[in-house]
Amino acid sequence: MEKHFLPNKSCKGLTITELLVSIFITSAIVVLAIPHFSSLIANLESKKTITFINTVLNDSKHRAFIHHDRIAICGSHDQISCSDDGWSTGLLVFIDQKSPDRIRQSEETILHYYALNLKHGSLSWKGAAGRNLVFQSDSGLPRGSQGSFFYCANDAVNSRRLILSYMGNTRHETIQQCED
Repeated sequence: MEKHFLPNKSCKGLTITELLVSIFITSAIVVLAIPHFSSLIANLESKKTITFINTVLNDSKHRAFIHHDRIAICGSHDQISCSDDGWSTGLLVFIDQKSPDRIRQSEETILHYYALNLKHGSLSWKGAAGRNLVFQSDSGLPRGSQGSFFYCANDAVNSRRLILSYMGNTRHETIQQCED
């Protein structure tokens, strides 16, 4: 006995018109959502960067106090040396042997290099002592290194400032424009 499959009235497919309409509606939604998605990503990068720097500062402060090491943080392009404009590229954390010019010497131990890979803004440091910041070995405090990190977003709405106090405490705020 041979069985023939007959189309069931409950099985339906899409017509080409229905398919094209659904593709058109989906495309319109995607086109409208992309600018908002980009804005969301920029906002998340801004918040993530400030939170991450705060974590690095706290870790360095605790390490300086617990291990009695003088811990320095600077911006770096090459993962080895400090550079004034390297903050957007990455953070170099090393044990500073009390070099008076606050420049990393080749014999100083590198503890970490944190690549930032910022796509929606730039990072800079403006501090009392200049190009980098140092947590002192006796107290873990950034004596002489208080200052601010500025995350300058391509869209000014997402620009932020992380302030490091004399006692090593941090606070952050949204800023209207970045300092040059």
